[in-house]
Amino acid sequence: MKITTIILTCDNELTIEKTLQSISGDILIGDIGSKDLTLSICKKYNTSIIEIPFENDYSKAKNKLISYVKSDWILHMEPWEVLVQASFEEADISKSYHLQIISNKIISKSIRFWHKNKSLSFVNPVFEIIDDNSHYLPSVIYAAPVMAKQQTDIINKWKKEKPTDSAPYYYEACVLLQEEKYDEFLSVAQKYLFLENMGLPVVMIKYYLAAVQLYIKKDVSSSLRNILPCIATKPNMAEFWCLLGDIYYHKKIYKKAQTFYKNAIYAGERRLKEDMWPLEIDKYRNHPNKMIKSCQKILDESNYIAAI
Repeated sequence: MKITTIILTCDNELTIEKTLQSISGDILIGDIGSKDLTLSICKKYNTSIIEIPFENDYSKAKNKLISYVKSDWILHMEPWEVLVQASFEEADISKSYHLQIISNKIISKSIRFWHKNKSLSFVNPVFEIIDDNSHYLPSVIYAAPVMAKQQTDIINKWKKEKPTDSAPYYYEACVLLQEEKYDEFLSVAQKYLFLENMGLPVVMIKYYLAAVQLYIKKDVSSSLRNILPCIATKPNMAEFWCLLGDIYYHKKIYKKAQTFYKNAIYAGERRLKEDMWPLEIDKYRNHPNKMIKSCQKILDESNYIAAI
């Protein structure tokens, strides 16, 4: 099986070497204007380097890079990622495959491996993705928690070009949340929900809204209003049950909170490997177990005081 790994680079000297060390086979670098030591580092490895003009659209740049691939199979990686587990031998040429991406104790999945004959291409000018029905491969990528791109200008241009498109508002909300600009996040998230009312991104935005409303704004009623439809849509997400448990813990209704934390553990144990929804690792055992013990301690102390 001949595999070419494609990597789009721009000033990634701090992370690119670990990326290259984790990959075997041919590596195709598409550089969009590095001014640091990125390309000098790449030249020490089995890489071919192509300069690609950048037009404020990462998907266009990556699709241009794909056009230079000569091998049958394509593996896509970012220059701040490390391939820690790879198993590609059983791949079927008619399928595309998502890999697990681990960053900041969050596991997400995206299509990273496919046969060139499928003619797949990236979409979205920023937060670019491959949009296809994917299959599971037991392969894992670790992503360093870095701000990799200057995203705001591209998102603003995207909104101007497609003012009725909901997607740029979703990604803008994600950037604002990452930057901890919570008031702006709340405003943009509401705009997104006005334009879009179904699908995975809608549910996740409501979850993030509920989290900010509870933990940052202490707005329990709004948080509860947003998390309930998330649970109704995707009841096997431990994250949703944990947040509901945190709401009732905040309300000092500890028995109900315990029940919801137990639901988180039960639901999390039944999630499938093929599930494409993101996963917060701590919410599947550590957080609910800790909070169950905290609730029980409070309840025991309350019973003891009442019995005195």
